[in-house]
Amino acid sequence: MVDCIVTTCGGIEEDFIKCMGDFYIGAFDLDGTYLRDNSVNRIGNILVHNKNYENLETFFLPIIKEMHEEQKATGKIFTPSAIIDRMGEKINNKDSVYYWCHKNKIPVYCPAITDGGLGDVLFFYNFNNPGFIVDILQDIASLNCLAIA
Repeated sequence: MVDCIVTTCGGIEEDFIKCMGDFYIGAFDLDGTYLRDNSVNRIGNILVHNKNYENLETFFLPIIKEMHEEQKATGKIFTPSAIIDRMGEKINNKDSVYYWCHKNKIPVYCPAITDGGLGDVLFFYNFNNPGFIVDILQDIASLNCLAIA
């Protein structure tokens, strides 16, 4: 039985990106300049084309907009786990870990949700549409209470 998942931003975005395009096994010592010039990102020895990150942004941006509108209408302050849950709800892909977390009501905690591509999308969205609030402390309290229960 899984009570929760605690992960990095990379662990979240890579799950969604794998549902949107291919990953390739490369090597840790590939030339970064060559890869960048060819629109390829390296995650350790995993190679991911820039298009996959564009697909992630295309998927994630409407979710942020929807949650921001909900926040403005109701005053609800979202947590990273609520954002991840909403992403799991919307992905509709059984290959996603977060699809299954949503289906099984397993909370996913990511204290550093802004430390990656998702953070970039959140930043640029909020830069152009100020006011979207994400409360990490609610998740820390929830996780700590789960751990001591």
